[in-house]
Amino acid sequence: HLPDILRLEPQVSLLQHVSVQRLSEKEAVQLAPELWKNSTSGSSTSTEDVRYRLAPMEESDVDGQFTRFICRFYGTQFSSSDQQKQQPQSVLIQEVLSVYPYNYEYVSYRKGKPTMLSPKGKDNQYFWTSVLRFQCPVPKRLQHLVRSGRSVLSDGTPTLHVDVVPIRT
Repeated sequence: HLPDILRLEPQVSLLQHVSVQRLSEKEAVQLAPELWKNSTSGSSTSTEDVRYRLAPMEESDVDGQFTRFICRFYGTQFSSSDQQKQQPQSVLIQEVLSVYPYNYEYVSYRKGKPTMLSPKGKDNQYFWTSVLRFQCPVPKRLQHLVRSGRSVLSDGTPTLHVDVVPIRT
């Protein structure tokens, strides 16, 4: 059973929250120069320059205390000129962190299991058919656009989309 348990560990870990702290690219390079190379010259306030580190709860950002995914909201940018027949481009608008509606480990504990995955096996009924529920909060500056439906073109083409990026541990 041990090989099966080890194979399932990554799937179960997505049910477990992590706490993260945002870092600027400069801070990330200072903490781990062997991992990060400064990809921009000069200072920038772009969302793309934000890095994350796993952090103790006390050091984590308020919205990064119980999360597992980075939600990147993109908009579609169409060419402004009729002469340029270019493909629409996706432009990053904002990143937010996911939110779990409840603590999966606590629910497992309430079901009578001390852990979600044990080396003994035969405990996959607690997560095998579980639905992974989480939310990507829509940034405030996009809420009215989404609520009004103006983010969808007349032919039904959406102009906003979300990439969900798991935070690996």
